[in-house]
Amino acid sequence: MSTSLEINGERLLARLQRFAEIGATPRGGVNRQALTALDREARRLLTDLARKRGFSVFQDAIANLFIRREGRNPALPPMLIGSHLDSQPLGGKFDGALGTLSAFEVLETLEDCGIETERAVEVVAFTNEEGCRFAPGCMGSIAFAAGDIPAAWRDLRAVDGASFVEELAATLTSLPEATMRPLGFPVFAYLEVHIEQGRLLESEGLPVGVVT
Repeated sequence: MSTSLEINGERLLARLQRFAEIGATPRGGVNRQALTALDREARRLLTDLARKRGFSVFQDAIANLFIRREGRNPALPPMLIGSHLDSQPLGGKFDGALGTLSAFEVLETLEDCGIETERAVEVVAFTNEEGCRFAPGCMGSIAFAAGDIPAAWRDLRAVDGASFVEELAATLTSLPEATMRPLGFPVFAYLEVHIEQGRLLESEGLPVGVVT
């Protein structure tokens, strides 16, 4: 692989702006809470973009959304990259969306350059990372890691009174073209790009930090 390989930054910025329009708030942020119609709209847009590029689309029982670009050996566990698409009521437009859309940009760049990877690379948008509408947060990743949805979640009600079971079902059925897959599977590694939630990098004059 060429060391000069670069993503299309203008395309990524345009995508970030397009997704920021879904649930846009007057001060430039986003209100796109988990398992709402706006959340489903964002999932629909990502799915449509993926299918136009010929990528495979999957979802699991907790509505984690996966976009797969196949590798030479489909039997190998995939490289998983991504984040989430839901937001806080007063969320920033880069929180979560940056990680998900930069991951999708990686798939598009690989496709644009005709690069074949040894294993599949998959983008994931985990369900309800924020936990502001339905608690707890990180629902999608918790269920993925456990391989099961906790029984207690079936009785959850949102702060607006909506049923978790009903909203989850509506989210799943809104993407009938996404193939259902088992909840939880082996992955080679997981990588997430995210904005810093504090000011450490800015105060140190650093453009990026790497954490484990």
